[in-house]
Amino acid sequence: MWSFFSSAGVPPPDRFGWWSDLVSREAVASEFTTDHVDDFRSEIGVLDLGRARLISLSHPTFRARRTHRLTRRSDREMYHLILASDNPLWMTQRRNESGLVRNSLMLFDSSHPYEAAVTGEAHVRCLKLQVPKDSLALHADKVGRSVVQRMPCGSGMGAILARLLTSLVEQGPALSAPDVAALEAAALERSVLDLV
Repeated sequence: MWSFFSSAGVPPPDRFGWWSDLVSREAVASEFTTDHVDDFRSEIGVLDLGRARLISLSHPTFRARRTHRLTRRSDREMYHLILASDNPLWMTQRRNESGLVRNSLMLFDSSHPYEAAVTGEAHVRCLKLQVPKDSLALHADKVGRSVVQRMPCGSGMGAILARLLTSLVEQGPALSAPDVAALEAAALERSVLDLV
């Protein structure tokens, strides 16, 4: 079921630190910076899908860095599939660089350092699907070539997965326990596998 977190009840000067800690705990531990440190208004939703999880994020623009130290200290060994919004997203990992990505899917690996930035003027909204690495039969070299590469979601499997993720956000509150169990099964994980 969905769990929701909002900065509304946090004093404005503390909101960015609150958000940074929450994202590091619920998604992947990273070092964050922002130009909106005085009042970082944000919301986070987490939908548990068995071993997989869908995270809905709404926040101002920011920059992130996952260092070797953080990777050694905290790694849940997950693949993260991001559905980027209108705000340009840039990311680099394993000698791959994304360029500016909008309205597309992109994969990254929690077991390797990365740098990322979300720019633009509008409030950022994105979805992130976390899938345990040991649930997918993916060769490390194949994933290494695929991380932070733009995956169009205008047609084909990318479009199907993007619609599935947005539908989960809309219908999540109405999901029953059997619904969640069904969604955890191969449908989500197979979709990630087909995109790599």
